[in-house]
Amino acid sequence: MKSLGVTDAGYELLEKTGLKSKIDEFCCSNENWCSKFIIPVSSYVDVSEVEDILDEEDIIPERKKAIERLMKKSGDSGKIPKDLFMISGVATDCILSRNDIKGFEKLGFSNIAELDGLVAAYFLEKYYDSSVLQGSRYIWRLDGFKTRIYGDDNNCLHIDQVLIDSSHYKPEQKRLDGDEAVLFGELDTNFLISDDCYWPVLAAIALKYADTVGIEIPEAINWREFMGNQGWDGNIVNPDLSSVAFHDFAFHYENMILAQLLDKTDIKKVEKTFFGMMEPYASRGISYLPAIDTEERLVFYTDYGTSGAVEFAPYGGAKKYYPLLYFTKEDVSELFKGVVNCIMTNLSDTRPEHLAYMFNEWDQIKESKL
Repeated sequence: MKSLGVTDAGYELLEKTGLKSKIDEFCCSNENWCSKFIIPVSSYVDVSEVEDILDEEDIIPERKKAIERLMKKSGDSGKIPKDLFMISGVATDCILSRNDIKGFEKLGFSNIAELDGLVAAYFLEKYYDSSVLQGSRYIWRLDGFKTRIYGDDNNCLHIDQVLIDSSHYKPEQKRLDGDEAVLFGELDTNFLISDDCYWPVLAAIALKYADTVGIEIPEAINWREFMGNQGWDGNIVNPDLSSVAFHDFAFHYENMILAQLLDKTDIKKVEKTFFGMMEPYASRGISYLPAIDTEERLVFYTDYGTSGAVEFAPYGGAKKYYPLLYFTKEDVSELFKGVVNCIMTNLSDTRPEHLAYMFNEWDQIKESKL
């Protein structure tokens, strides 16, 4: 799937030019900033609203031409708010003076449209990432991906991962000085959606991965302090079977392994069951299998996709799985923090005292192996 976003090159340019800090400051100082300009919260924009923009005396010619092209292209069916927002310059006008906008080349842009598009794309990212839509999210950008972890109204687990590596995308035209780096656009995005019972499982997968590849997660080693800083009261409670928790964690952790490419793909060969299999929609043929790839990344594979298929045999029979989400050794700390953060802010049905019980069991497992 695709979602509008800013690439790593665009993010770098926003920071270098100070535009990011200007946008962040504007959003912080204007509580209702979403309503201050056309933001895509409705399905269409009335033609009269577009005509009002075109009738402004000081409208920049490049913007006027772009809006007129959009109107001609979309006809009388209504204008898509996101498209209009991207080309109208209304977002740029919130943070830059008219003289600054006309001096776009000094900021490293090839034209005003590129400046307007990048600023609008970052505004939209902030809008979709904010608590306006889905409550708090844990978000980070690393190794060519932007990852978001959050819970929905039913406390289901969501992970979105956007490919922000600009080298992956081909530009429509070269930028200033022949630069081909794409700054923003419709970026490749993958989604994992799972039941609320898999929140603690995801935390356990991060622990199992770190132990398997021989790295440490500082927040996991110091989990008592980490959880305490987020409001944990120090209670450790063994969850009952009706609780949303990782039941029999210690048994699973000690007797199962993470799947690995290329030589450990079949449980018949390794004689152990794969750890962390997530099957929220198994009846519909949708499941997620965490595995370690040849680059020692933690990869979540799923049984639907179009490319990159590999074969695993989680139940003894070979089946094709497709890569969905990628986490490097540097990522896994963020993954762990994201899960714990969401649990501690009530975005899941897992209780902190039950999560603490799982971490305490993990401590005991590690101590017994010293």
